[in-house]
Amino acid sequence: MMKYAAKICEEVGRPDMHIYAGPNRHKLKLATFEKKAHTMEFIGDSGENDVYIDYDAGHHYFGRGEKAEISMYKIR
Repeated sequence: MMKYAAKICEEVGRPDMHIYAGPNRHKLKLATFEKKAHTMEFIGDSGENDVYIDYDAGHHYFGRGEKAEISMYKIR
């Protein structure tokens, strides 16, 4: 996962970009990485459809501009 994060940063032309991993369902030991709360803002609208969002392993309905507080690990 760490190598893939670095590759994504290189491919989008931002080798110094930060990458965060959500707190759930990782088979990696992330306790050595910094974990803190961040605000995520949705840029779209799910309309009448519920959407699976991995940060909390749940399904949600959301509207444009809605925000969620998420604790994430900074892996890069």
